Parts: sequence; structure tokens; C-alpha cells
Amino acid sequence: MKSVVIGLTGGIGCGKTEVAKIFQQLGAKIIDADEIGKSVVETQPNVLTEIVHVFGRKFVDTDGTLKRKELGRFVFADEEKKRQLNRIVHPHLFKRVKQEIEVAQNAGYKVIVVDAALIYETGIENIFDKVIVVNSDLKNRIERIKQRDQLTEDEINHRIASQMPLEEKARRANIVITNNGSVESLKEAAEKIFRTFFD
Repeated sequence: MKSVVIGLTGGIGCGKTEVAKIFQQLGAKIIDADEIGKSVVETQPNVLTEIVHVFGRKFVDTDGTLKRKELGRFVFADEEKKRQLNRIVHPHLFKRVKQEIEVAQNAGYKVIVVDAALIYETGIENIFDKVIVVNSDLKNRIERIKQRDQLTEDEINHRIASQMPLEEKARRANIVITNNGSVESLKEAAEKIFRTFFD
């Protein structure tokens, strides 16, 4: 069986990373696009140079590392700035994602899952055999984000508004997982879907 490449996405605070962890426990190779995005900035000096050129040195620490939280707050408040940042980082990010998929395929993984927030926004859905969207009620999402990211409700709403509407993602997905219940019910739903990858 050749490997199945899955795109896993959803709105901020929907629980897609939880689903990725469940898939990993079941034997999938997880490629975390957010982690790759961080490493692209840290390991490719030209990317950081371009970020500094566009947004200024105020987002770089004294040790030369990017102040990700501050830059995030700054760009999420302005759609055009967010687009500028994405234009700098995304080409490098997707090149690396494709390389990681190839490495995982060569290593013999049967299921490869790319955990990425912006699959539809960036138009990369075609590189996947299937796209799974994790969906959740707004109230639950806000609660999860508050616990995880220590953002204000205003900042949370900005980030939610800056993403493609969840309904649109769900409409375009091959599979939708709704995460409004317990961790156990999420695990059950994810396991059931995982088994279908081998049909």
C-alpha cells in the first residue's frame, strides 16, 4: 500500500493538534507545519532578514531570534500585514513540508498527516489525498485558546476572523470531525476515521 497523505486543518482552537496526537499514537507520521514555520525563520537567515526589512528590528530579540508573539499580535490586527508575512514565510514552509512528506514516504509510513492551519487559504489542498477539518463551537474554541495562548478575547476574535470561515472549510473538506464533546469522544471519532485510511 502506498502512503496516504492527509491534510489536517480547522480553525484556531478547534482541537486539530489533539486529533494529530491521536493519529500519531495510532502510527501516523505527523508533520507540524507550525513547527516547520518556526524552524524556517530560525534556520534560514534570508527569511528573518526579509521579515526585519518589512516589519522592522523591533520584532527581533537581542540574541537575534524573532519575537514571534509580538509579531503575531502585530500582524493579526491587520489583514495586509498578515498577507505580507505569509508571502515571506509560506514558499519556504511549503517547500519544506513537501520534503518532509517525501522523507516520511521513503521511511515507509503508511499514513502521513500534515497538521496545518492554512491549507485552504494557501491553496495547497491538492497535495493531499484527503483533507480533514476539525470543527468546534465558537464558545469551546474561545475557551481552549484562552487556556492555551493567554490572549485577550479581542485578540482571539481577531485571529478567528482572520481565518477562512469554518463552515467554508468544512464544506470543502473530505472529512469533518466535530469536537464539542469529551476527549474520549474525540478519540473515538479520530480512531474510526483512521481505520478508513486502510480501506
